[in-house]
Amino acid sequence: MEEAELRARMLELLRTDEEFRLAVAGLLGLDEVLKAIRSLQEQVAENTTATRALQEQVRALQEQVAENTEAIRALQEQVAENTRAIRALQKQVVELREDFKTLSAQVAENTEAIRALQEQVADNSKATRELREDMNRGFKRYDEELAKLRPICTRASSFCAGT
Repeated sequence: MEEAELRARMLELLRTDEEFRLAVAGLLGLDEVLKAIRSLQEQVAENTTATRALQEQVRALQEQVAENTEAIRALQEQVAENTRAIRALQKQVVELREDFKTLSAQVAENTEAIRALQEQVADNSKATRELREDMNRGFKRYDEELAKLRPICTRASSFCAGT
């Protein structure tokens, strides 16, 4: 048999005869290669499954990141709003302090005015007492003078009635 015929025959056997094909593969060490390939295929399948699981985890994490980003934006808006409110309140506090200072000064002035008025009232009360006492003394002198004049008036009246 010639070499070309031998090759053709061997190729034919490899295509049609599984037992021959496996024997040749075994002699060539292809069964080890096939086992390695199968093992690699299994590992690739496992890695593919693991990759899909990781992809799902990444998608879930991306969703969480998106949700957290929205929550952070909302919180940032609240912080900005609270900051504006705090600044407004701080401004009001400053204004109220100024008002308080003004009112405190007015209270101090009013307190001084009240003290002065209290002193005037005390002085007026003292003057009123003194006037009352002076008037009472005057009324008493008047009553005494009238008492002295009554007998004279009674006599004058009798004298005038007798004429």
